[in-house]
Amino acid sequence: MKRYLRLVRIFTEATLAAQLEYRANFVGAVLASLAQSGAALLVVGRFMLTEGVISAFIQPNMGKIAEAVRTGSMDFTLLKPIGAQLNVSTRYLNVLRVTDLLVGLGLLVYAGAHLTLSTIGVAFAALLYLCSVVIVY
Repeated sequence: MKRYLRLVRIFTEATLAAQLEYRANFVGAVLASLAQSGAALLVVGRFMLTEGVISAFIQPNMGKIAEAVRTGSMDFTLLKPIGAQLNVSTRYLNVLRVTDLLVGLGLLVYAGAHLTLSTIGVAFAALLYLCSVVIVY
């Protein structure tokens, strides 16, 4: 067993020596790993933000719509002088899940601050995100 561990150590040292011959490759690999971590944070931030929107705004209202239809109280909602869709979509809010929104936004800001992002790219990403929230709604 000792012999095999020694061989693994020798192989590892030889591999490291061969791969570290070109310092620029090592630096490039480190920078690529950091960029990949930042991109992963962006994905997690978007997920948390979307989860917060769904669980804070959309889900509580959708459950109440089904209940209102079942109990027959939807008729009173439809007769009110405001738009029925606005009324049933914004009536209830799960405040406890707003923290998901804040965590998601925090992750997006943190990751965005450490990545090289263009203003047009950020604006386009925000527009696409708003379109996706509308589609989910």
